[in-house]
Amino acid sequence: MRYTLVMTRVKIEYMLFAAMLLVAGAAYGRGPVVAAVGSGPWANPDLYVGEWYEIARFDHPFQEGTVGSRVVYRLLSESKMRIVYRGKDGRTGRDRISSAKGRLSADYECLRVSSFWFFYSDYTMPACDSAAERQWVVLSGRSAKYLWILARRPRLSTQVLVRILDQVEKQGFDTDKLHFAISGEMSARWKNNREYSFRIFAVALYLAEVRIFRARVSYSISRRFISA
Repeated sequence: MRYTLVMTRVKIEYMLFAAMLLVAGAAYGRGPVVAAVGSGPWANPDLYVGEWYEIARFDHPFQEGTVGSRVVYRLLSESKMRIVYRGKDGRTGRDRISSAKGRLSADYECLRVSSFWFFYSDYTMPACDSAAERQWVVLSGRSAKYLWILARRPRLSTQVLVRILDQVEKQGFDTDKLHFAISGEMSARWKNNREYSFRIFAVALYLAEVRIFRARVSYSISRRFISA
């Protein structure tokens, strides 16, 4: 009898604890009240289905040391996605693979991503390619501490990259903190094999070209402004 009472009490406490977790999860994952139909950047999720290459990112602990990062979006329904992240450990070369579930907000302004249970993080899109078929996108969290530049191809032209950097700078992001994937990948290889030194030199020239191009554009605009 005593054993039965104890087990009943345990079950009740467990049910109460589970209910508290559900309530907490709902409160944590609840966003602002929005209209039922929206026209945000995620309004047509088909544009983002498939594989994307990481061009640059703000470095953070959960991606530290990862090179060659890619992400694959798979549409499960009108508002739900499956997301798979792939990359390699820069030191050991071992694969790093993880997955998450995503759901679109009601106004399509953000993609809500969860890697664990009911804990969701919101990913917004500060900038994206205006072409009918998206070739690049910029993702961020609710905070300016997070930023990713993704593209359908492993590399972007200097002109396109400069345009992207200008757009995100205008929205308050510090582009000097960007960690370029090509630079990280070559640096990791350099540590393991010195024969990649010429590739690192090529990367340095590429990034220098981006900075020079931006400086020329800024100078040209300044001259026009002064002349006017």
